[in-house]
This record gives sequence, structure tokens and C-alpha cells, in this order.
Amino acid sequence: MKSLVNIFFTVIALFAFNANAQVEQCEPWQPWQVFKNNFVSQDGRVIDLGSEQSITTSEGQSYALFFALIANDKAAFDSVLNWTQEHLSEGDLSTRLPAWKWGLDKNREGGILDSNPASDSDLWIAYSLSQAAILWDERRYSILAAVLAQRIIREETVYITGLGLSLLPAPAGFEYENERYRLNPSYSPLFIYQQFKKLYPHSPWHQLHEGSAKLILDTAKQGVSPDWVMFDSNRGFYYDKKTRI
Repeated sequence: MKSLVNIFFTVIALFAFNANAQVEQCEPWQPWQVFKNNFVSQDGRVIDLGSEQSITTSEGQSYALFFALIANDKAAFDSVLNWTQEHLSEGDLSTRLPAWKWGLDKNREGGILDSNPASDSDLWIAYSLSQAAILWDERRYSILAAVLAQRIIREETVYITGLGLSLLPAPAGFEYENERYRLNPSYSPLFIYQQFKKLYPHSPWHQLHEGSAKLILDTAKQGVSPDWVMFDSNRGFYYDKKTRI
């Protein structure tokens, strides 16, 4: 999935997307066409071609949704969305956050390998849906984005003493006894929180933005945030051999 991630962060660095702008006809976005032809199946699954189990992750699906949105490729967007909903959310994204990992089991049958959702991908899926609703004027995207945003707040955030409302990397496995947490600064795109503050003013996205900004700033004393970090309500941020996954 390294090629996918590299393309994703290149896009983020070079392109500030504004779905409110007027949609104009333009030449096909060639990097998206190359990526789609090489990594996305006909039914909308992003495949890690180098993996033994033909792995698909929710992050991969979320990035493809964002790329399709930028490319104004509604057919691909719907294909990726439908596969994600059918195979990672048991047929309904409104009732279940997508599982993190899907692939072939020991019998070479496809299915969910890790059902724990990944909050970074959930944010990108909800964001892409919210912008697709504007770009293509489809209310169903808007409704689904709102439901996902609500589930993220309810299932993937926690109030941490000394830090505030914070995003957990997943609903399970990142909270420990004695108010200790494992967090990932890269999981919190602050501009998405800003957008959701406007779209859902009655939900605590402002608090999540503030807590996440503190996480990023306080872990970047040398200018760069770590991939993973531990937080203890008594001692603050720290690192140990258990920090990384």
C-alpha cells in the first residue's frame, strides 16, 4: 500500500480541494487513471498487490474515494463506496463503521480479517461523502456523512484529562488502565474537523479540533510529530517499546 500512501500525501500537499467551486469539464487526471487501473478492481476494491492475502484496508478505500472525488469520477466513487459498504460494513455504513482489514483467509476465501475500525479512514470517508454531496448534489451522501460523523464522535473519541476530547485510533485496543492511551497524531486532519464544525455545529467537533491540535503541537517540540505516542494523564506524553504497533 506504499504507492497508495505516497500518491495520497502528494495530493494533499499539492492540491487544496474546494467542492464549492463550479464543476468544469477538464482533461482526465492521469495519476488517478493509472492508480485506478493498477490497484482498484472493477467492483471497487483497492488491493495491496504485494500482500500474500490480497489485502484491502479501510484506509485504502477512503483514499480512493478522495481521489475519485478530486477526479470528478462519480462512477468510481460509487463503486468504491458500494464495495466498502458491502464488505467492510456488513452492507450498511450507517450502522457499522468499516472494518480495518479484509483479505483472503487460509482457505483463500475473502472476508474481514480485522473488524476493528480505523478512525483515520472513517474521517476521510465521512469527509469525502460530505464533499461529494456538494459536488454532485446528492443528498444521500450528505445523510451518510452525517451519520458516520456522529458514529466517529460516539465510538472513536474519548475525553482525556489534561488533553481534552481526543480521537482514538480505533474503538478498541488503545485505552489502558490508569488513564493511559496510545494515540497517533497523523490520524487527525485538522481541516476535516474545521469542516465538520461548520456542518455539524451541535456536535463537539470544536472540542475534538482543540484536543487534536494540542496533541500535534505538544508532540512536535522538534518540529515533527511521531507516528505513535503514549499519553498518561499524570505524566503527559512519553514513548516506550510498546508505543509502536
